[in-house]
Amino acid sequence: MVELKNELERRDQQQRGQNLTYQSLGRFDQQVTTKPHRDGGPDQSILMLGYEPTTVQCRISIADYAKCAFDMELTPAEFLEQYNPMFPDGFNRLSDYSVELTDFDHTAFQILIINNSITPIGDDRLVGVLHTATIVNPDPDQSRVVNSTMIACNAESPLGTDDEQHFIDTQIIRREKYEL
Repeated sequence: MVELKNELERRDQQQRGQNLTYQSLGRFDQQVTTKPHRDGGPDQSILMLGYEPTTVQCRISIADYAKCAFDMELTPAEFLEQYNPMFPDGFNRLSDYSVELTDFDHTAFQILIINNSITPIGDDRLVGVLHTATIVNPDPDQSRVVNSTMIACNAESPLGTDDEQHFIDTQIIRREKYEL
C-alpha cells in the first residue's frame, strides 16, 4: 500500500503537479455493516483500504453521491447535509447511483482505492463517492482486517516517516464496535 501510494504521488506530481500526503494510517477489524459514508478528511482526499484474507464474508458498494447531488442541483456537501444517507430518505435517493463491487473477494488480499472527496463536479478536482460494507457473516472468533490510509491532495500531513513505518510494522488491530 505504501509503494502504491508513492507511485500514485509520483504520477500525480507529473500530471497535475500535486503532492499526496497521509492524513491517517491504521488497521482495524471491521465486522459491522456500515451505511453509505465518506471517511471525513480534506475536501480532496483518497481512502486506500487494504483487505486481508478472511472467512468473514462482506459485500462492498459504492455510491456516486456527487453525481446524485449534481443531478439535484446541489453540491456534494449540500446533499450530505440535506439528505444524509444514514437515514432512509438519503439512502433511497442514492439507489440509482449505487453499485456493488462484484469482483471483491474476501478470501484474498485486495486494495480498494476510494475517492473520498467532497468537491463539486468540475475544474479538474477529485470528485468523491460514498462507500458501504455489508458484513454477511460476522464472526468474533475470526478477524476481518482492514488496513486504512487517508491520503490528501496538496495538504499538510500530520504524520511523519515514523508513523508510516509504524503502519508497516504494527501488529496492533483495533476492533470496530460501532455501526455507521
